[in-house]
Amino acid sequence: MKIALSGTHNVGKTSLAYSLVGALKEKGVHAVVGSETVRMCPLPTGTETSNSVDAETWIMGKQFIDEIELEKKYPVVVCDRSMLCIYAYFLWNLEREPAMKGKPGVNIVDHMFKNWISTYDYIFKLPISTQTKLSDDGFRSTAKDWQKEIEEIIDRIIEENNIKTFVILLESNDKRVQKIMDIIGPKLPEMILPEDCVLSPDF
Repeated sequence: MKIALSGTHNVGKTSLAYSLVGALKEKGVHAVVGSETVRMCPLPTGTETSNSVDAETWIMGKQFIDEIELEKKYPVVVCDRSMLCIYAYFLWNLEREPAMKGKPGVNIVDHMFKNWISTYDYIFKLPISTQTKLSDDGFRSTAKDWQKEIEEIIDRIIEENNIKTFVILLESNDKRVQKIMDIIGPKLPEMILPEDCVLSPDF
């Protein structure tokens, strides 16, 4: 099972991903967080003034590889970010780099997104809230306008591609985790480890 937490930056995806994996492990499910790849990118990225089509293409490629590897090792992968989020940042950059349109690399990204988005069993959309605070971590942008622009692109992608998502509003992680567990619950029994199963050290 592959679960995607999607949304613009600073909506609580990372903390929710780890809380959800913790709850799954308590139920005997061997789950792992698929960490966001943006901070690994060797090209400038992270803000509206330090970003590019090439950077988002690299990030999407790395996400693609990481998801394949994790799915081979774990029955449940919770993705902190997904191809949906990355594609939104990619499109935002593409509008500002018109010379890139129509190039082979751009066409590959479009094709990759449209074929990969169906590999997620569940996509949970975390929208911006009036309570959302943009924290300065020295990497991510703190510009509210950019945060909103990315969310609008994500919503447009969802609508144009008829992507099924579940909206999880901002509240305590315990409550958000419970809502997600209620949705994925019917599929969990087949993911639970046998009592005599020997777990790997990273569990």
